[in-house]
Amino acid sequence: MRTYHDPPLHARRLGRGATALVVLAMLATGPAGWAQGSDLVSLQVAVRPWFGPGTPLHVTATVTNPSGSELRDLRVTVSVHRRVRSRSDLHRALDRGPVGTPLEASSHRVDELGAGEATTVEITEDLAARGGFYAAPDGVYPLVVTLGKAGEDVLRQARTAVALVSEPPPTPLRSLLVLRVTPLPLTHPADPDDRRSLQRLEGVHERLSRLTAAGPVAASVSPVLLTELEMLRERAPDLTDDVIQRLRELAGEELLRTPFTNVRLPQVPDIGSTVQQELLDGAAASSRVLGQEPTGPVLPPDLAVDPASLEALRRMGVPAVVVDPSQVSGGSTLTRANPISLQGVTAVPADATITDRASRARTALDVGHVMAETAMVFFESPGRPRTLALVLDALGPRTPELVEAVRAAPWLRPIGPEELGPPEAGQPAPATAETAPPAAYLQALGRARSAVSAFESFTMPDHPDRRRMRLW
Repeated sequence: MRTYHDPPLHARRLGRGATALVVLAMLATGPAGWAQGSDLVSLQVAVRPWFGPGTPLHVTATVTNPSGSELRDLRVTVSVHRRVRSRSDLHRALDRGPVGTPLEASSHRVDELGAGEATTVEITEDLAARGGFYAAPDGVYPLVVTLGKAGEDVLRQARTAVALVSEPPPTPLRSLLVLRVTPLPLTHPADPDDRRSLQRLEGVHERLSRLTAAGPVAASVSPVLLTELEMLRERAPDLTDDVIQRLRELAGEELLRTPFTNVRLPQVPDIGSTVQQELLDGAAASSRVLGQEPTGPVLPPDLAVDPASLEALRRMGVPAVVVDPSQVSGGSTLTRANPISLQGVTAVPADATITDRASRARTALDVGHVMAETAMVFFESPGRPRTLALVLDALGPRTPELVEAVRAAPWLRPIGPEELGPPEAGQPAPATAETAPPAAYLQALGRARSAVSAFESFTMPDHPDRRRMRLW
């Protein structure tokens, strides 16, 4: 075991409001990636997602003492562990901690903390030049930041992983960056004056304002949201028009085709005519509100397709669709990261674990884990050209940090749909009883359609209640 000492890492005290000068994956206190520790002290950590020659390891640790008494003899320890070889190894290191002694480790004293005080320590180390990393291969290395006290157990511990990148890879992982704008419904029958609807719209506006549209990005905008914006325009024209303008800027020239309703395609009855109408209705909403017709790949709800829906898309002339890799038959030990031709439609895989982690990203720790996942996908086969769709919730609280990190990572190259390249041959996963719509569902849907049709017969074609019924 390495003996910890003061301080082989270059450590410098910062003020409370210090701002990171580099793109950092922030790690915040939370249940995942943290060891159980004292409630009398908290630790927040920021780690740049990669290091290498000319790019030192950069760690920022903020220690807070919320107790009513002074804390002494605290130490922050940074340890980098042996390279993980697979995504399952990465998951074990993030969830339970890395195995074995660290390749490199160093400790830094934290001065006495008075009651209610906080201090930030910045640690920078040219780790690639250290003995433990002499001639070390590029890859993903688990990293642990521990807050301890002399003679006592660990108080707090944060776990993440960083990538060693010796030089820019010649074949980075091409990433189709998709920002999906699908908020919960804004309008509701119990809100006839749209007061709460406008409050929800203000929240959508605030989150869209934090996004930038620079660089290749594809956007999927919910047609339900666009239709609601039409309805709310009379109540709040300035706010609504500003949201529409931000959606136009986000979409740029890469607007994906999106079905009008959020229903899994394998569970849609009368699949051929229904899918066609869903996409036509979605395109009509985009044209009316955004002034732009979607021409990119289809982004289906839950990224779910089956042979019948793929056949319907092919007959419509749809060139590509973003799918969950489980929708494709066969596979290997590598992550699916290449376009695949399924029944004449190019399927672009969006890794299920990365999509799930990104959609649930509520803390800065989640951002670091997403970036470690993308690095591990690249290092599975670093010399092979590969393409992966990264589907992010455009309104997620951590999406701006995720977008910046994806654009900055040396192992990723964001691309547009026109750069997908030729697909490999493949077969869709067969439909199962779990994906097929149950008989009771089809019967209930038929009754609902009949009820809607009966109501529509009593209203004028342009009556607003027709639009509201489509949304609800």
